[in-house]
Amino acid sequence: MVNIPNTLTLGRILLVPLLVWLIIDQKMLAAFLLFMAAGLSDAADGYLAKRYGWHTELAPISTRLPIRLYWSRST
Repeated sequence: MVNIPNTLTLGRILLVPLLVWLIIDQKMLAAFLLFMAAGLSDAADGYLAKRYGWHTELAPISTRLPIRLYWSRST
């Protein structure tokens, strides 16, 4: 099922390579802003999923994956 929370999650996953490139290229402000945007989109997707009951079977996995990818690539 395609819905807004799933789209936000997919967007965060697809932006991980950009985050890695920004860090490697020493563009720390841009990397920080991207990291913050990912955090805000995570909050938005969680809120929308709970508020409107937009849940899928992949939700538990798909919400944790971007968080782990961002943390593992940013440290």
